[in-house]
Amino acid sequence: MRQSIGVLLGVIMFLLMVPVFAFGASDIVYSSYQSGNWEIWAVDARGNRPRQLTRTMEDERSPAWSPDRKKIAYATNTGAIYVMDRDGSRMRRIAGTSGRCDHPAWHPDGKKLAFVSFTYKKGEDSDLWEIGVEPALEVKPVRLVSREDMEGFPAWSPDGNRLVYTIFRRGDLDQVIEDLWIRDMAVKTDFPLIQGGQQNFQGDWSPDSRSLVFASNLTGDYEIWVLGFKPARLIRLTCSPGLDVDPCWSPDSKSIAFVSTRSGQKQIWVMDSDGSNPRQLTGGPAEKKDPDW
Repeated sequence: MRQSIGVLLGVIMFLLMVPVFAFGASDIVYSSYQSGNWEIWAVDARGNRPRQLTRTMEDERSPAWSPDRKKIAYATNTGAIYVMDRDGSRMRRIAGTSGRCDHPAWHPDGKKLAFVSFTYKKGEDSDLWEIGVEPALEVKPVRLVSREDMEGFPAWSPDGNRLVYTIFRRGDLDQVIEDLWIRDMAVKTDFPLIQGGQQNFQGDWSPDSRSLVFASNLTGDYEIWVLGFKPARLIRLTCSPGLDVDPCWSPDSKSIAFVSTRSGQKQIWVMDSDGSNPRQLTGGPAEKKDPDW
């Protein structure tokens, strides 16, 4: 499907389940309000055995699997970034992340995290930073991207050479505009990937590096889109009157998890990578969000 949108291309068996906590190669972590505040949960790719990983007085959100799937990074409403083991044990705050931090994203080497830090000043501003995960590497964070507008939702390419992120800005009529940009880490240069005066956000690389999935209101409703690189193509995957956002790829690139309100409120859904066979993974009265596969 071709759309009038500015697309700029740059460098272009489940494990055996055991009681309490058991994680297979395809478990999805997400945030849920089921216990009365936002906590981190996990569920398998068939929607079975949902289990709660955090139990604190704070709100936990934006969970992210480490590349080896042994750890989970997440943010809290206190503005700090934490890392815990995949079963929810050994929670540890990453030194140097406090105040207003969010959206942790693991570097493919598993040693570093990119994250968003919001600035205390008049207006809307945030920058992208990077910090080491292991205690010996937890020195002062390094700024990756700093622009006049707000940056968010960082995601590393599988080779670690590029970082896709969202730029949030206000239009002439004070409307929200979000564009997808890429930073080339080799030359420290940023360039626009998708622009068009709409909201294009939450980009996520496919593990095979062939595509980028993202959310957009290009057609007036929030849907999931995929941008293919070779050949270049832009395809809408969802067509629902509800909200479809927050997409992420499965480890084998064959499926995409996302958040949808098509069943009445925010729940975790999964579809094939071509948009077919959508199925709801989570249910109940509480909202769910922030899936990572």
